[in-house]
Amino acid sequence: MNLKNNGNMILCVDGGSTKTIAVVFDENNLKVVGVGLSGSANYTTSSPVEAKNEIKKAISNALKQAKMAINDVETRIFAVVGIGDSEESTKLGISILKELVGDNFEIMNDGKSAYYLGNLENNGFVFAPGTGSVGYTKKADNMKRIGGWGWSIGDFSSATWIAKKGIEAAMFESDSGAPHPLISKKIEIYFGSNVRELAWKVETRNIQKSLLAGFAVNLSDLTRSGYPAALDIFKQSSDYISILGNKVMKDLDDSAEMALVGGTLQSGDFYINMLRKSLQFEFKIFYGYQVVLGSLMSKLNLLESKIRDDLIKQLDYLLFKLPEDELKKYLKIASPPRN
Repeated sequence: MNLKNNGNMILCVDGGSTKTIAVVFDENNLKVVGVGLSGSANYTTSSPVEAKNEIKKAISNALKQAKMAINDVETRIFAVVGIGDSEESTKLGISILKELVGDNFEIMNDGKSAYYLGNLENNGFVFAPGTGSVGYTKKADNMKRIGGWGWSIGDFSSATWIAKKGIEAAMFESDSGAPHPLISKKIEIYFGSNVRELAWKVETRNIQKSLLAGFAVNLSDLTRSGYPAALDIFKQSSDYISILGNKVMKDLDDSAEMALVGGTLQSGDFYINMLRKSLQFEFKIFYGYQVVLGSLMSKLNLLESKIRDDLIKQLDYLLFKLPEDELKKYLKIASPPRN
């Protein structure tokens, strides 16, 4: 795959387990001119046909907003979940992209994209808790991956992990005869099944990862209302990130920087305050939908804070033009959050 770059229009796509976001970028004017959203691009947990259609939808929406056709964009950059996990999944992912845009595209690792968004070229640590979770440290030219163990037994502090912890709490509500089993009631409303049926689905992995992760929003709502069991889950999540972040940052020099990047950071001020109290180092906050800019900045060598901050503002401006129900469906927000 040979990447062409004549300094014109660029398509950059970040396809995750919950949502896919595509942007069209005018390199000459450093301007985001189109953005499109769609659902899960995870072809390993859903059918390859469904994943391909979601990627295609995000691309089509971004091109429509930019008033362009795919042939107007010669440079195509993709960071899609599943590519890089194994030889088989990588081969399948690349075949899907070839069906969509031909041979002219380049692959970017989404975890490294999150790092470049958060820390640019600087040494440090970035932890990305989204649908799943992964971390990266950078020291000089060496970048090391931390976490990303998969949602069955790992992906600590991710939305999937938070949701599974919520199911555990609902089990305890049932076993202990809790008089007001609020998490169990949320499960029945959200999943349309009782706790036992849901537990079986999770045990056998007979559930969409994106659907499971989406339940984390209900737990953040319960935490804001003061429900102790939900609060404890976010405390556990905060503790994991803090223990990890404090240890990693102590092993780096004083110039190292730290950033947290991901959708779970949209849970609310209560969660950010937990993290600020337990992390011993300053950190920046970015959101999962912004990771697509990390891919773009890295590939075009635009790793400057001023450029990054301006691109985020541009992206948020175009997202704000999309229907509110679309933002809620794919990003779980009514409008772009502010740092």
